[in-house]
Amino acid sequence: SKSSDDFTLLLYPNPASEELQVYFSGPAGGERHFRILDAQGREWRRFSTRLPASPDVAGHAGRSSEVTLLVEVGELPAGVYYLQCLRQGTVVGVEGFVKR
Repeated sequence: SKSSDDFTLLLYPNPASEELQVYFSGPAGGERHFRILDAQGREWRRFSTRLPASPDVAGHAGRSSEVTLLVEVGELPAGVYYLQCLRQGTVVGVEGFVKR
């Protein structure tokens, strides 16, 4: 069965040099936390955002919402990193990217 937090997580450009755009969509409402980890599991950055509640539209209860974030990665050393997305302390998605 599908998770109730069915969502999409996309990173671009990849590889990134200065900025990374993080696009994600999922059930509206609630906060999502993000962590950038290197290949050794060290945490380099953490941030969070709130998915706006979707407008009440008849027949569309529980609609999903989408957000695009711009993350500065210019100061990260070159290498492979992983962006984790967490909801209520549980990892709900991971996407890798390369820092040039």
